[in-house]
Amino acid sequence: MPATIENPRLRTPLSLILDDSCPVINLTYYWIRQRHAWKQRHQPGVPPDRWEGDPEKLPLVPEAIPADFARRFGEWCGEAGVRGKFSVIPYPAGLGRIDRGLPGHSDAELEEWLAVIRDVIHPQFDLTPEMLTHTHVLDLRTMEPTEAWEQREWVDPVPQDLLTEYVTLCFEILKNVGIAAEGVTSPGTFGKRMEDRYARAVLLAALAVTGNRLPFYFLHVVSQPGRIPTCPLQFWGLQPGAGVVSVVGATGDWFGGWTGYDLGHPDRFLTEDLRGGRVAEVLAAEAPCILVGHWPGIYYGGEESGFAILKE
Repeated sequence: MPATIENPRLRTPLSLILDDSCPVINLTYYWIRQRHAWKQRHQPGVPPDRWEGDPEKLPLVPEAIPADFARRFGEWCGEAGVRGKFSVIPYPAGLGRIDRGLPGHSDAELEEWLAVIRDVIHPQFDLTPEMLTHTHVLDLRTMEPTEAWEQREWVDPVPQDLLTEYVTLCFEILKNVGIAAEGVTSPGTFGKRMEDRYARAVLLAALAVTGNRLPFYFLHVVSQPGRIPTCPLQFWGLQPGAGVVSVVGATGDWFGGWTGYDLGHPDRFLTEDLRGGRVAEVLAAEAPCILVGHWPGIYYGGEESGFAILKE
């Protein structure tokens, strides 16, 4: 007999993905600084692409995001019924492992942030690493940064065992601070050119550290008008009942951008009459409608302009 695939509970999924979030620091500040230092070494005289950020706008980007903002954000999401995914970068910008402290920040400050993630954010959001640093690839033997970049350059391709070890360490660090990660988030296009072995690494890491037999990874976004996303089971067969889901975003970041200085507009998601915008299109197709945003843009340099767009 022919079979059809239905949405869970016969309801259309609607959720929010937040990338680039981590305890205490504002990843964008360090990402732009490190990326442009890398460019000076490897591509001197080459102007930055848009995706690499504008170093002249760094004064608009604070070095840290306070825990009290994360608490207010999480509490509002709880009241409004907003659910989704929230990244927790295990070794943010290579500054330090969050299970061993962050240089330049007190243990009390770090623990306050981690408590908010566990107690306020996690009830509403699945938590994932966004690989180890979201900047430089770390040498796992020395834990020192290499010249490879997690977003684009680490694609030789990476041997399966090394890739699995890398992702496993991400899960382990989060577990050490009381967070059982439900999946992973790709920093940039991490894994895109080696997706089969990437999916396998995610499943192996999840099984080894948390025992989760159905983890997910977030890598792809389908936000163009007229294109409707799906969320396929990407890798399966390793164990009975085990597999990896590729969660696909349905929108661009139209909050405050990953930079925290590129303000969006709520109408790009949904117009006031509820008929226009990407959300209306995807919901009408009864497809998974997953909004995509970035934590620095939600905070927006302390102005919280991206947060205001989300509320609207």
